[in-house]
Amino acid sequence: MKYPIDLFERGACRGADIEAFFPVKGVVTTENRAAVRVCLTRCDVVDQCLEWALDNERHGIWGGTTAKERSQIRARRGIFVEEPQYRAAS
Repeated sequence: MKYPIDLFERGACRGADIEAFFPVKGVVTTENRAAVRVCLTRCDVVDQCLEWALDNERHGIWGGTTAKERSQIRARRGIFVEEPQYRAAS
């Protein structure tokens, strides 16, 4: 999976505290809700970010949506995203 650097460079999240965009254990806090608001109210690439995240991201806040919200959108659209496969260092 290649991260969309151009989206990050143009996104309202650029320079933001990245931890706000990744809820701990999936529990969305006030800080995470503020991150969603950044996406939905100030970002020019929110739609492109969401579309990328639907195909690539199972965790975090992307395109103004939480992981649970993206899961629901995927179910409606019939999109399946595989869990990334990590290899142990040799």
